[in-house]
Amino acid sequence: MYIRQADLFNGVSMYFVKQFMDHTTQESHQPGDILFRQGDPPLCFYILIRGCVKLTPDEAGRKVYIGCHTGDFFGWSGLVGRGAYSASAECVSETDLLKIERDRLLLLLDKDIDNGLVFYKNLAKALGQRLIRAYQLLSEKEA
Repeated sequence: MYIRQADLFNGVSMYFVKQFMDHTTQESHQPGDILFRQGDPPLCFYILIRGCVKLTPDEAGRKVYIGCHTGDFFGWSGLVGRGAYSASAECVSETDLLKIERDRLLLLLDKDIDNGLVFYKNLAKALGQRLIRAYQLLSEKEA
């Protein structure tokens, strides 16, 4: 099961994973397909199965993150109360994803508080790692 490869699900129950999977759809995309644009309402959350997705925070298209590993995720803005996606997401290769509507996921997280807490801790850890990578990239460019 692809979802178990996602660090987001480390420590959550199989029942929670099954509930999550019951609400997802699988999508296939081509290079150049846009999943969402910066500023769009954050309506969905995505988990990568195969391929690569580039995140860019501005019109210039400067990438800040590229996800190419099974389990990488995109569209987290709606899970932390942001009113809009913080970056645009573009497929850079043939890509397969799991997609879940934000409201369905939030309901699942609210209904299962114990697993929801573990999920959010994993989300915070992963976003912290992305932030550290972004700092490293910025410091390399300044040097």
